[in-house]
Amino acid sequence: MMSQKRKIAIHHAIIPQTRTMGLDFYAGKWDYHFEMTLPAGLIFVRILSIPLFLVLFFHGCADAATAVFAAAALTDLFDGIVARRRGQFTDFIKIADPLADKMLICSALVALVGAGALPAWFAIVIICRDFMITGFRLLAAGRGRVLGAVITGKFNTAAQMILILCAVADMGDAVVRSMMWLALVLTAVSTIENFIKEIPR
Repeated sequence: MMSQKRKIAIHHAIIPQTRTMGLDFYAGKWDYHFEMTLPAGLIFVRILSIPLFLVLFFHGCADAATAVFAAAALTDLFDGIVARRRGQFTDFIKIADPLADKMLICSALVALVGAGALPAWFAIVIICRDFMITGFRLLAAGRGRVLGAVITGKFNTAAQMILILCAVADMGDAVVRSMMWLALVLTAVSTIENFIKEIPR
């Protein structure tokens, strides 16, 4: 059995190493605690709506799938508003909110590509960009910071959600194509903004 003194010695040896490795959040600098609040509950509702949306979509229930996706998209609007008004905009919310958005949007994009409603290259661009932004957030977390969503990223998310609603509701190729190109432009702009925001640090 390892003695208590030995355990303490190992603990004091490991914690400084996490700092030198850029893992400051393990040393307690990152507020990663979780508390079930209304904003957190809305985020979980958004995540749980994904399988329901997919089931309805693949069973040809376009109207119901559109309604579920629209309701899930609205939770993205309200969780941020509620979090700020109640002072509950924690590090967990900053991380989980955009992650839930990515899960919802990427799932819908893959479904729409499978149904032939959107080109595969578009989904690949969006998903690869999301992986890149997640990498930026991990890099920021390794430096003891939380990289929240940038303003252009919020517009980008809104454009992507509107695009998905238009595609699921089958509003016509002209509308879908227009929203697709708008989403691509905002994707490029928000990626550059995230890059500029993170690199100087």
